[in-house]
Amino acid sequence: MNALEAADFDYIAKLVKEEAGITLESGKEYLVSARVEPVAKSLGYANIAALVAHIRKSGDMVRRRQLVESLTTRETSFFRDLEPFEALRKIILPD
Repeated sequence: MNALEAADFDYIAKLVKEEAGITLESGKEYLVSARVEPVAKSLGYANIAALVAHIRKSGDMVRRRQLVESLTTRETSFFRDLEPFEALRKIILPD
């Protein structure tokens, strides 16, 4: 996996904030790399930098959407994380 340049991370973070309302703070570069690199490669780009360069130059809305979607959680089930509900059931409600 290639290192993610700071300028590319900043661009992606801004894009994801604008499009999905998700804040990617510094320190999440590993997450961006892990999720976006496979998408970039599957679309025929050498790396994330090449995908970002294409989006910046062309404004390609399809690629923008694909990049943003690679960083969103697609699971929308309310009960996907059971631990908080178990804590509610076992600890909070009994008290």
